[in-house]
Amino acid sequence: MVQLHFLTELLVYKFRLLVCGSRLTVMVYQGSLLSIKWTSSMHVAIKQLNQWRISFIRPQYSYKQYPLGKGKEFSGVVDLVSLTVYIWEGKYDDSKTVAFPLKYEGISELSQFLEENKDIAMDSVLNEVFTARQKMIDQLAMHDDSVLEVVMTDGYQPLLLNESAITDSLRRVTCEGIAVPVLMGSSLRNVGVTLLIDAIANYLPSPSDRVIDLPDSLKSFYAFAFKVIHDKSRGPLVFLRIYSGSVTPSTLLYNATQDKTERVSKVLLALADEYKEMKVMSEGNIAVVAGLKHTMTGDTLVLSKELKDDVLSSVNKLKAPVIPQPMFFCTIEPDSSGQQEDLDHALSCITREDPSLRVSYDSESGQTVLSGMGELHLEVTLDRIINEYKISARLGELQIAYRESPTLTVKESDHVKRVHKNQVQEINVELTLSPSSVSGSEPVVDIHTSPLSDEIRGAITNGVKLACTHGPIFSYPVIQVQVSIDSISISPNATLPAISSVISQCVSKAMKVAGMQLLEPFMKLEIKVPNSYLSPVLSELTGHRRGIVSDVRDDDNDSKQLSVSVPLSSLKGYSTKLRSITSGTGSFVSQFSHYEPVPERIRNKIGSESFYNDFDA
Repeated sequence: MVQLHFLTELLVYKFRLLVCGSRLTVMVYQGSLLSIKWTSSMHVAIKQLNQWRISFIRPQYSYKQYPLGKGKEFSGVVDLVSLTVYIWEGKYDDSKTVAFPLKYEGISELSQFLEENKDIAMDSVLNEVFTARQKMIDQLAMHDDSVLEVVMTDGYQPLLLNESAITDSLRRVTCEGIAVPVLMGSSLRNVGVTLLIDAIANYLPSPSDRVIDLPDSLKSFYAFAFKVIHDKSRGPLVFLRIYSGSVTPSTLLYNATQDKTERVSKVLLALADEYKEMKVMSEGNIAVVAGLKHTMTGDTLVLSKELKDDVLSSVNKLKAPVIPQPMFFCTIEPDSSGQQEDLDHALSCITREDPSLRVSYDSESGQTVLSGMGELHLEVTLDRIINEYKISARLGELQIAYRESPTLTVKESDHVKRVHKNQVQEINVELTLSPSSVSGSEPVVDIHTSPLSDEIRGAITNGVKLACTHGPIFSYPVIQVQVSIDSISISPNATLPAISSVISQCVSKAMKVAGMQLLEPFMKLEIKVPNSYLSPVLSELTGHRRGIVSDVRDDDNDSKQLSVSVPLSSLKGYSTKLRSITSGTGSFVSQFSHYEPVPERIRNKIGSESFYNDFDA
């Protein structure tokens, strides 16, 4: 539970539960931060969440509790399922919970308590609570036939609907991802924490709900690494979700994802920020293990390499989270060359924890390149390096992750004859390079030739990938490309690196005559602005930021909702600019949309310092 007094999302089971506080809305979807914006009312927050839901196709957000007060006056909640009022008295850890059932003598006791202590009118509370409960039941009836049957019955009354029936229905729609129950609370003031824990037990999926039919060979041990952190005293700690078998200290584990074998040194049980050493951790538990030097988030672990084929063929193969491609990159270097080794170690640790962060080495300039999802992502990484690892470092100029792509289909051939260690290596290759409609960063490789061994096929694929790491225009990676190997002849003495080198050389020659174009990433923006600021916001977006407005629709409280596609290069400093134009009342969320060709007039400016600085104001 994060120690913050605002609305936050609980990232449990792809966040199927939402926790609300008083003013701030933090929107996260499957680990991706969408927006942070201020609201004056939780009712407004819920409505805004459902509006973002419509824009990004998310589940419906629905009250499970009703707040008493808002902002600094927020002091309690009404549970709409049990019709019980919970009020917290005192401050922080000394706060105490007072509960009043909304029936029989509980109503009179609550009325007296509210009038004496909270200056809240009982009638207004009852009216709003009963209305909210009716709305919650109506929403459940839309998705749950058992509730619909009760609602359609003659003489139905919302207040008489069985508590267990509502609980069962809420659990069904939550587990199916149809709806997200919303709870209110403030962990800083210890308000609603216990109710949150109860809701996790009542509504979120249990391990017993999912039966994994594993092959007998995997029942000895099968685990998924879902988190990696670095502890100052223990080193890297890997969090494992154990699906079968058990793990003990000194166990040898095979990483089926990385194709490496590692030994567990310690098995720990995590208790908040403390760790307790364990002799064994069995299936159904989350184990923290030390000693794994190569395991990363999303890796699958078994007992031996012989089980790799069983892991890959299993119908219940554990899938790693989808990591989006980095959109920004910049150089990073220490203030003194003596800290370069320490910086490399720090970056290695941080990238194991955060797979969306990438580190590469530019062999031409000799610089380390750091790639991430945005300006803030890279700045937070730098802050961690300075404060956690005590390394003085600095970031270079921020750059955009452009891509290159062919527009023509071309044929190319190459012949190489070399003498290596008194042995002749001769390779002939003919290939076709063409545009591909397949999205993604990996090139499509088709080998239309005589049967080849897996090792040679792998060398050919590696050669194509190597060539696609640097395009002929500005050395950006090449995407949306297909390479077909029409024919290839290889002498018996040819080595795999030699094959990869020839393929890479041939693909690079083909790209020089394939009409390569430069592509830029476009972002989809959902912007909310008051009506009075609509004109200047649209003018600023469609002007030098090259935004394309696809939709403008009415929103609450005299405001508009905009759907806009904007080049990522034009968004530098946009958050600050939007706040400036709207006097702090505008907000937006963004996500990657697609790549589009760069206009010729913009392409000629790319790489110049003035191009990136145009959007700083």
